[in-house]
Amino acid sequence: MDMENPQEFKMHKCRYCGNEDYSKMFDVGVLPLGHPVDYSKVPQGYRWVAELGYMKCKKCQLVQTKHTVPAEQLVQENVILSNVSNIISDHYWEYVSKFRDLIGLSNDDLVVEIGCSDAALLDAFVQQGFGNVLGIEPAPHPFIDYKVELVEDFFTVPVVRRLREAGKVPKLIIANSVILLIPEIDEFFNALDDYMDPGSFFVIEIPYFCDYIRAFRMDCFAHLRANWFTLQSLAHVYSEHNMQFVEIEHLSNFRSGTLRITVQKSECKVDNEKFLQSADEHIRWLVEEENRITSEDFAAEFESKINALRERVRGEVLKFAESGIPVYGYGGGIKASGIINWLGLTEREIKLTVDIDPNKHGRCIPCTEIPIRPVETLFEDRENESIALFVLAMDHLKHIRAEIEPKLRETDRLVQVLPEFKVF
Repeated sequence: MDMENPQEFKMHKCRYCGNEDYSKMFDVGVLPLGHPVDYSKVPQGYRWVAELGYMKCKKCQLVQTKHTVPAEQLVQENVILSNVSNIISDHYWEYVSKFRDLIGLSNDDLVVEIGCSDAALLDAFVQQGFGNVLGIEPAPHPFIDYKVELVEDFFTVPVVRRLREAGKVPKLIIANSVILLIPEIDEFFNALDDYMDPGSFFVIEIPYFCDYIRAFRMDCFAHLRANWFTLQSLAHVYSEHNMQFVEIEHLSNFRSGTLRITVQKSECKVDNEKFLQSADEHIRWLVEEENRITSEDFAAEFESKINALRERVRGEVLKFAESGIPVYGYGGGIKASGIINWLGLTEREIKLTVDIDPNKHGRCIPCTEIPIRPVETLFEDRENESIALFVLAMDHLKHIRAEIEPKLRETDRLVQVLPEFKVF
């Protein structure tokens, strides 16, 4: 049985502005949420699935999913520890140094991170001498000993009111990879507006929709990523809340394409659309690309390519299975789940998948019963059996090729699924 009737959560108006006039983008297929599942604790078939499709609001330009995930499901997060990845840890260390200089942040200024997860970024602030930091996190990880002050709650107007009453007024607010997850995104920005004093700063890092489309990163589209902001949609939102663009960075090589945008709260009306029109050549090119990629004609063509690639990859998986070569996966998170369920594969086609994160071990890819095992499973005694290892964690392809591929047998095959099918 399904947990909910998906039609009850189908969107009929824009999440941010309430506009009911929108254009169809593309459909991926019927997919579950993507969290690794512990079937010993979850009844068989107990899941939430819905069509994963996208639309664009014609007023505020926000690209968004057609269905909203039920609120009770949002806190059942896919646990990701930042310290698992050296790339992320190094990025956070540089992040602190950057904002010390960019906005003149002093060690006594309050830094607040919304959706701080394991607080790895705030820890980096503390390690560089900042003693006044605060995390807001609705679902703290129970196995982490947090070293920073933590508010265990969602970021809402009542929470802002309590923080203001306690004198917790920040100079810098951070929300990395957060605004794409929030169904009630209008309420989030209302709370943010209430929390920011004139002169304070807000910075986000978000996956950039156009980069992910250009790279054909189908693994990155999921129900939880409900809001895909572009420069133009952010210009609209920030202007409404008197937040002026300070800096726009396009980190094209970080996490397959990231926008890092810093804004400052103003006492006056601002016009961020004019900022984009007078920005440097690269930013103006990004705006042109947004218009092209979010057009209905481009979306229709993209959906055709999605369907063609699905049939190609699924057919190649079945060829391996029919020839007696077991298929393994590398990756056990939401992105891996997205690929597997998009392809319509189960434990009949993929024997197991491995992941570096111990929090996923012993669980399964939802709706498939494909078990998730430690990476060491790849090198255990397989007698004379060869395998085909499908990379389902595309962000780690370089690491896999450098660290995992040399340890495989000569008769094993390493397979890239996206953005194109390739056997190494």
